[in-house]
Amino acid sequence: MTPNIFISYSRREAPFVTDLVGRLEGTGYPVWLDYRSMVPGRPWAEQIEEGIRGADVILLVVSDAALQSQYVEKEWRSVLEYGKRVILILFEANDLPTELEKFEWVDFRGSYKTALAELVRQLEQPEQEEFPIPETGFKVPRFVWGAFALSLVVALFSLPTFWCVVTIWYLAPLPYRILKRNFDYSRVQAALLFLPLAQLGTVFLFPTSFWSGVFFGLGLLAFPLAGAMWLVLRSRGMQRWGKPSASRPPKVRSANVSDAVPQPTRFFMDYAPQDRVAGRRIAARLERHGHTPVETPGEADVVLTFISRYKSASVADPQHKMVIPILLDNTQEIDADLRKVQWIDFRRGLRNLDALAILLCEPQRLLKALGLPPSSDQTFMPRAVQILVYILAGLGILSVANWVPYLLYWVGQFVSAQGFLNTMFWFIASLGLYVGLIVAGVRALGGRRGWLASFPGVIGVFVALMVLLFYQIGQVATLEDSIGTASEQVGGLTAVMTPFMLMCAASMLPLLLLFNFGDLRAWFPALSLRLPKRRA
Repeated sequence: MTPNIFISYSRREAPFVTDLVGRLEGTGYPVWLDYRSMVPGRPWAEQIEEGIRGADVILLVVSDAALQSQYVEKEWRSVLEYGKRVILILFEANDLPTELEKFEWVDFRGSYKTALAELVRQLEQPEQEEFPIPETGFKVPRFVWGAFALSLVVALFSLPTFWCVVTIWYLAPLPYRILKRNFDYSRVQAALLFLPLAQLGTVFLFPTSFWSGVFFGLGLLAFPLAGAMWLVLRSRGMQRWGKPSASRPPKVRSANVSDAVPQPTRFFMDYAPQDRVAGRRIAARLERHGHTPVETPGEADVVLTFISRYKSASVADPQHKMVIPILLDNTQEIDADLRKVQWIDFRRGLRNLDALAILLCEPQRLLKALGLPPSSDQTFMPRAVQILVYILAGLGILSVANWVPYLLYWVGQFVSAQGFLNTMFWFIASLGLYVGLIVAGVRALGGRRGWLASFPGVIGVFVALMVLLFYQIGQVATLEDSIGTASEQVGGLTAVMTPFMLMCAASMLPLLLLFNFGDLRAWFPALSLRLPKRRA
């Protein structure tokens, strides 16, 4: 008889557990996993207790975080009370509590394939076997050492790009962070994307032919090197190894709900005014499938509460009403009561809304279809927003690289003429404003805050960048007239490259807005255009 399995783990090991559960389910084992098996709208503590009681075998993932977690300890102590069979999954080497030393174990710190086969063999045994206490000590899989070696080379390549804060900040400490499992996958990915461009930009900082040739060659080598590092970090082995923040965002797949029949349900939408675009879009989809909106939470069978930087609590009490939290952005401010209720993650865009509507009356299946692995504090956003952020960040990095040679040369050719100094001052001021506008745009887009996080704001940023750029080009011409044409040997085509990059980015903007209008509209906070009424 195939045993029912319950997984007890720390959410820091969620990527490893997700892969393990997928392998076990593929072999035919039914597995209870919190973020896929719990029913939204019910407190998770009582559901976990039910999962333990209904399981035949408990797999306890042993790691530093798990042994320090009071929630995991509560789970395995409940298991001891029920007398369930326990198999320890050794993810990290730790000294076990005395109560756990007697149980079976499988060492996943080496070959994953071998350990998985051993786990299946133990599950096929009807009774617990005798096992010695597992050995402790630092031990990591071989593929991690390979990733560590490659990251050392990447870290060395990032050193010449000291002027590009992003690359050296995230890539120089990457080897250490790989061993500690705590790098930010999204930001490291962005740094790898910028590394070859930053390396080529370093050419402009060293005008001599020798150093220009050296850094140009390093820039060409950085393309395959960054690509190899990117592929390694995306590999299944590294995805199992890293903490949630070190794992790539899970793909939002279409949910198969063809066998489900929606039953009419009364629902109440609980969201901040800034989130009303997403709220109305979801409400319209629910109504299309026969559900009925109501005016107050008390009348509703289900309350959908949108959690964002603009709202952190629900108007309904999760202890007495079925509340389904819907996560819209990367806010860390969530009400304590809602933290005890499993949420649906829509940070990467409003996907599978038909599945949400069809399964609204079947909450026991809802997370099977829509649940995503816990992602810790990793930053998620719709793909269109992420592309806009990358475009703006890339413009800032490459523009600074292009203009730095001119600045260095002009400082060396210091002239006391008042006209030259005035022109130099306004050029540096406009360059600072240019970079500041890009930084403000990136922060506004990622954080869903302010006027810049809107369609007019995005278009306005690009228009302002274009105006500043042409102003800088005019200032460059004035400065070159003041000190002669020798500076052309320093900058080369610099004054042409920056406008070319901005024009390329601006040309992508209409296509990005056209094909991702829905995601962008839901991500941008709704801005009220009504003026406040004057008091008499």
